Amino acid sequence: MSTRLSSENQLNAHTEPFLIRLLDLQKTGLYRFFLVGGCVRNAMLGYPSNDIDIVCDGAFGKLMEALEEEGVLAKESLFNTAKVKGESVEFDIASPRTECYSTGDGMPTVMSGTLAQDLMRRDFTVNTAYVPLTEDHFNAVVSGDGKTLKEAVFQAHPLFFDDIGSKKLRILHASSFEEDPSRLLRIVKYETLYGFAIEADTFLRLKSAVAERAIERYAKGRLRDLVFDLITGRGGVAIAERLKSLDIIAFDREPERAYERICSFSEAYDLHLRERLCFAASLFEPEHSFWRGAPKNFSKILNDWQEIISGFKSADEKTYLTAYKIVYNKTVESLVLYTQFSQMTSFETDFLKAYWTSLRHIQLSVTGADLLALGLESGPTVGHALDALLAHELACGQSFDKDREIQWIKREWYGN
Repeated sequence: MSTRLSSENQLNAHTEPFLIRLLDLQKTGLYRFFLVGGCVRNAMLGYPSNDIDIVCDGAFGKLMEALEEEGVLAKESLFNTAKVKGESVEFDIASPRTECYSTGDGMPTVMSGTLAQDLMRRDFTVNTAYVPLTEDHFNAVVSGDGKTLKEAVFQAHPLFFDDIGSKKLRILHASSFEEDPSRLLRIVKYETLYGFAIEADTFLRLKSAVAERAIERYAKGRLRDLVFDLITGRGGVAIAERLKSLDIIAFDREPERAYERICSFSEAYDLHLRERLCFAASLFEPEHSFWRGAPKNFSKILNDWQEIISGFKSADEKTYLTAYKIVYNKTVESLVLYTQFSQMTSFETDFLKAYWTSLRHIQLSVTGADLLALGLESGPTVGHALDALLAHELACGQSFDKDREIQWIKREWYGN
């Protein structure tokens, strides 16, 4: 996703060795390079970019060989594209291609094509401008100088300038959303982050694709990752709200309301919370399969939430000690989720109110080794003694220092 760059971090061609190398290769006459897509769109709107899309009109395979021989890190994909991390920006390089969608899962059959064919495979008219790669044009893209690029456009959809000027999102053909349902997500992203309006016929096509549940045909793992990146990134709450209001993604909760509850709770108890991850987790019930296979740090939150639910459900005793053991070592996000979004018994409500107020800070200083050193027999007795001490501190609502804990053990377990 393109982001604003502060003035002191704005770039120029002379600070990007990879850009200079592309310009040198272009001079051989074997390749023509074009800036294209989001970086050109953003510059036209006055936004700088640090993700640079480039189309290589030439022998793409030979280009990759040349760059790899020079030690440039280039990662090729199935679609004849490559990512190259520059010093301050990332380059996405692709050859002109045409795509055929036959399954509705967003995975096309890709074939080499012309620049004109490459234009027609794009998602929205505002992403169809091709600008020849030069130092000046690169500088214009990374600084958000649309005036420089306006007269330099090599090719674009006939409605490109009209739609950029009026900030309209328009698909290129009627079956666009059915062919690649991820465009339903991207159109909401652009609408929300950049203030675009969806063109009338495009909106009707969007509603039709939603009614036909086109998004459900999209590859589940890719859909999960795209939604996760969108709602945990810039403008994520507003994007999630729009996805739900359009019925593109059927979240179980109202996104804005969920986020407000999380933030208010975090502020009330001064929590160090990963709010975006907590927010994403809150949008579905914990048993929902949508997030299955998500990144580990996020999955840990979901798993902990489910373990808290099952722990309370299966607990034989309703005591603060058993409740404390259920929530012990669980992520703070999972505890917030349980507190805010799970159905709780009156006991659980009372315990968690006490937990957030004072009990979450309680932790024993004394260990089993300390009790053995006092002469306590090894075995279950050690665990019973530690449980009794912990239950006492929970009842008092405060932690004792180690000396006081040892004194309590001596008095309660040794009678001295």
